[in-house]
Amino acid sequence: MLAVAVIFSHALTLGAIGSESLIRKTTLGTIAVYGFFGISGFLIAGAGIVMLVARRPLVPG
Repeated sequence: MLAVAVIFSHALTLGAIGSESLIRKTTLGTIAVYGFFGISGFLIAGAGIVMLVARRPLVPG
């Protein structure tokens, strides 16, 4: 869903259809990218916590 929002945002800009500002200068694409960052941060933090609980290093070595 977030990827579709980014594609839609880019299509409007690249197709010269018009402006897509939702709130001031925030676009749907910006919100989708923040969503990607939030999900990836959650997954990375979750993996780190699992590794700490299991007392294993994050990087094998």
